Formats: sequence, C-alpha cells, structure tokens
Amino acid sequence: MRSAEQFDISGKVDKNNPIYKFYEKDVSNYLKKFGGKRITDKQGVEWTEVPVKKEWGKEPVDAFGKIMLNPLFLGAGIATAAVVGANLLKKKK
Repeated sequence: MRSAEQFDISGKVDKNNPIYKFYEKDVSNYLKKFGGKRITDKQGVEWTEVPVKKEWGKEPVDAFGKIMLNPLFLGAGIATAAVVGANLLKKKK
C-alpha cells in the first residue's frame, strides 16, 4: 500500500537545513560575481537575478574553473606515459 506524500505548504523555511544554507550563502555569493542582484517580489519571495550577456556564450565556462599547467607536472606526466608505454611494449614481445 502506498502512503500519501506529504509536503509542508505552511511557507515556513528550515533555515538550519544545510542545502538552504548552501544556496543562501555559497550560490548567492557566486552569482554576485556575475552581477547578480537579490530580488524580492510583493509576496516576499526572494531570488538572485543575473543579467545574461550575449558575449558570455563564447567564453569558457567559469563554473569549472581554470587550471594553470605547471611545465614540471606536464613533463612528469609525459615521462610516466612513456615508461608505461615502454613496459607494455616489452610485455607484448
């Protein structure tokens, strides 16, 4: 037998909920980097509105960040790949 789903429609928000805190603090701060502004409508509902610029469509996605390739790290990766490749070739013979 299925139990009926229950939803809290009281309008109360659990401000101690970690997901609520994440969106209120971290996501709101992140959106401010893009010109996001806090909006409140006449019913008291709040959200962060971000203006979207057409030129952003051709830029790299910032959400995943950018890394700087360290030449030493890159060289170590190539050297490791060469050693692994050489060892695989030896095993085939």
